[in-house]
Amino acid sequence: MLHIFLFATFPLVYFGLKASPAATVAVSASIWLAANLYSDLNLPNWITGAGWFFDPFAWQFLFTIGAALAIVSTRFGGNLPRIRWLVWSCVFYLIFALLEGATWRDWNLPDLRSIRIAPPDKTHLHVLRLLEMLALTYLVLSSAAFRAFVRHSVFKPIEACGRQSLEVFAAGCAFALFGRLLFRTYGEGVGIQVAVNLAGLAAMFSLALYLEHWRAQHMPSPKTPAATAAV
Repeated sequence: MLHIFLFATFPLVYFGLKASPAATVAVSASIWLAANLYSDLNLPNWITGAGWFFDPFAWQFLFTIGAALAIVSTRFGGNLPRIRWLVWSCVFYLIFALLEGATWRDWNLPDLRSIRIAPPDKTHLHVLRLLEMLALTYLVLSSAAFRAFVRHSVFKPIEACGRQSLEVFAAGCAFALFGRLLFRTYGEGVGIQVAVNLAGLAAMFSLALYLEHWRAQHMPSPKTPAATAAV
């Protein structure tokens, strides 16, 4: 549902970013802050009577930031400017997040947490989760070497999933329910978990590549200037 909500509201975000990116991000940030300060700011879940697990008023901020970064990156040839101090700040924060967030005890390893922080709230997109995603995004989008690396053909299925995100997301939800059924039937051993996850990934990659091929065959391609003039 969150996916559908974000796509439904995207025209507002798009026209806002075209008019004033800074103002649009500021408005989005204000809505995110309000959702964190007032937990009742949510949409009702008709099944349980509670709010959505992913509060759309909070998670829209991440969506808006992504759209804004897409606009900014086009001004720098598809990359974000690489600022050394910001790069190292992101690296240190991600290391801190790994040490704090990893389930060391479940892995039978020493607890490496320096500060015992409660798991950040996911429903309202806690600021620590937001910073983690922004840090990782900046490191990726500011690295020309990484962008060149992911252009390899082996990553085409992942790229296709991004372009066909709504269909892949919906199918993934159905696959997840089927996988849980298998877990309940055959247990949750390592072997069945690996098999279910590999099968799910293969199914989503196959769906994305099929949709890419189908749309390339059936969707009209943009007319070139020469073709338009000939018509």
